[in-house]
Amino acid sequence: MKTIIFGGSFDPIHNGHIEIAKKSKEIINADRVVFIPARSPRWKSPRTNALDRINMLSLAIKEYDYMEINEIEISSTDEINYTYNTITKLKRNEDEEFYFLIGADQVERLHEWYRIEELSKLVHFIAFDRPNYSLNLDNVNKYHVEVIGSYISSMSSSLLRECRCLDAPKCILDYISDKRLYYMERLENYMNEKRIIHSISVASLCYEIALNNGVNPYKAYQAGILHDIGKYVDIDKQMQIIRQNYDEKYIHIQKALYHQFTSHYLCINDFKIEDEELLEAILYHSTGCSNLSKLGKILYASDKIEPTRGFDSKELIKSCIENIDKGFELVLEENIKYFIRKGIDYHNPLMDSCINHYLPRRK
Repeated sequence: MKTIIFGGSFDPIHNGHIEIAKKSKEIINADRVVFIPARSPRWKSPRTNALDRINMLSLAIKEYDYMEINEIEISSTDEINYTYNTITKLKRNEDEEFYFLIGADQVERLHEWYRIEELSKLVHFIAFDRPNYSLNLDNVNKYHVEVIGSYISSMSSSLLRECRCLDAPKCILDYISDKRLYYMERLENYMNEKRIIHSISVASLCYEIALNNGVNPYKAYQAGILHDIGKYVDIDKQMQIIRQNYDEKYIHIQKALYHQFTSHYLCINDFKIEDEELLEAILYHSTGCSNLSKLGKILYASDKIEPTRGFDSKELIKSCIENIDKGFELVLEENIKYFIRKGIDYHNPLMDSCINHYLPRRK
């Protein structure tokens, strides 16, 4: 039997972990991949407890029958869980071959591992090369590390924890939202509970619409979860942000719309978001504009029709899922009708340009 051992803190697991596990299994022709979450990793401290990390692992791998979890280190009473000790305990019979999957960063420090000379005789080390990262060739040669491919994704658990990239299974994003882990804890500093619930609902709808319209669903979810972080900034501070960072003419639009600029600003400066498409979607999520990307349309529509809004939006949601271009125009039309019914002045340069472009009959 060929077994790939995949150790780590998995804090949390993301799509990069899953892809590496799948690719390793295929290349090695392994029988199984065993995830071994660390209780207290030697060189870093997990941000959340072992139970949550195991729960997320279980959710992420449940559709892969060759993936499993072993809690040998989580349940250990040892002060430090050395890999050598773990592998020694796992060795059941001489016919089982262990392939220990490590990252390029771990190859760099392999010579520091406990009883590494003996460990290298118990397992076959396998690793993925990373672009713009030089592998420690001395360790590769000395400990017989087999480089089995290149890992081209830049995804990491730290990026996920910070909400800088949410490329993780939807079940993991849902778990993080439900349990208020990682970036959700931080969002509580920007929004009240009602607004957080709204943002989670927008994010989930964004994901579903994106998935059915050829748009990156993880980016869409990220846009949804962050779109309202500027909502509760003091209005004078919002005016200052607009004056200093945007066209001052936007000071004259409705104050209730200022937050799209503030949210855009905070995404750049507080959350260090660099994706221009995502940022632009957030910048125009309340007013729209004359040249929205598909992601921009998804966020605009989802913000208006997500299920917690309190009206029957099933048909609009269905239209957006089937075709976001047509669905967006229906949502825009319904939004205008709502403003008219309520006697709300919706005119401003951005909203007018959006209407003129997508609903020219309303010029």
